[in-house]
Amino acid sequence: MSLRAALVLVPLVAVSCFGPDPNLTEAGKGLPQLTVDFPAVVERGSVHDLSVTVDNPGPGDMTSFIIAFSTVGVGGRVGVAPPLLVPGPLKGESPSVLSVEPEPVADPGPGGLVFKFGPLQEGESRTVTFSVKAPATVGTYANSVQAYDAQEIDRIRGARVETEVSAVASG
Repeated sequence: MSLRAALVLVPLVAVSCFGPDPNLTEAGKGLPQLTVDFPAVVERGSVHDLSVTVDNPGPGDMTSFIIAFSTVGVGGRVGVAPPLLVPGPLKGESPSVLSVEPEPVADPGPGGLVFKFGPLQEGESRTVTFSVKAPATVGTYANSVQAYDAQEIDRIRGARVETEVSAVASG
């Protein structure tokens, strides 16, 4: 095989082996990086900060971004979803979210579980803190937390938050 043919074939083979970058959308925009922090064990009825850090690695700015909470299953329990740490209300806002810092730029969306925030430029990071009241009943609670570009919803990443609600504080 000639050197010229090898120079053409090697890049083609490399692209077919590795495929598209899983951190980019089809349009080449970067997916957000997402970090969620919440205590692994909390006392029933206690209030704790749930911190969600969203990083926009680019390429591409986000004109605004969304943080949303939804149902998630527990590993090893097929077909069983735990109760939600951040449940939606019948109408209005979630009863477990006492405050949000910084303030969302719009009222919470469907079920009080969708929060919209301002722009996130390429290379910027933002931490949003939800003051969450733990459920009154002892047990395992969890949510899926997603962060995504409000204008390009395929720029989405999710994480899981799970906690044990106990009758007394662990020490």
